[in-house]
Amino acid sequence: MSGAMFHKFVSAIDGIVICTLKPLLYVCHWLQCGQLMFRCHRKDKYDFNMQPICDHELRFIWCDMTWPGAASDYTAFVTSELYRALEANKMTKKILRGFTFINNNAYTKNMYMTVPLNLKGLRTGSEDAYNFYLSRLRTTIEGAFGVLVHCWSILRVPLTLPIEKVSALVEALLRLHNFCIDEGEWDFRTRTWLTWNPQSRSRGSGMGRTTSWSVSTRRED
Repeated sequence: MSGAMFHKFVSAIDGIVICTLKPLLYVCHWLQCGQLMFRCHRKDKYDFNMQPICDHELRFIWCDMTWPGAASDYTAFVTSELYRALEANKMTKKILRGFTFINNNAYTKNMYMTVPLNLKGLRTGSEDAYNFYLSRLRTTIEGAFGVLVHCWSILRVPLTLPIEKVSALVEALLRLHNFCIDEGEWDFRTRTWLTWNPQSRSRGSGMGRTTSWSVSTRRED
């Protein structure tokens, strides 16, 4: 619970780019999209748009990476299976009533999504406090990104493997990330990875039954 009384949030969701080399023309033809679809002009890189969700211990519990880098976070999320399930929440029961995800202004506010206030001009103290505490809660997903990239430095540079194999590599890294946290390799106090100790207490490395993955390369029909 935060000072702004945020006590019914599930987790934060945000986008991160997975950089790759410029895709070959024959791969783009197979995917039925152009090379520029993989170019994120904001980052000036070729990449995939990955939409993950993590828990309070920085484990990734859901991920979707079906769109290339030119797609916005909003587009990547509203075309995901999770979005469709949340929209039909009365039937799927994916989220309890009153609970929400926390996001930035790249997403839209609704019954299961909380975003910052778009403040222009004069602001009240309560509005500033709302945005402040909301941003503090969003640091969870940002921290998960930092831990992931810090541990697997291959993600710091463009991936050199074929585009069609990127999704399998990223899924493996996310699963290894969760495994290391389950095995107690991440020190939350010092925010550093620990030296592996085979005697450390294991809390199970099965990734959790609630984990959902959708990281296949998108192909338009």
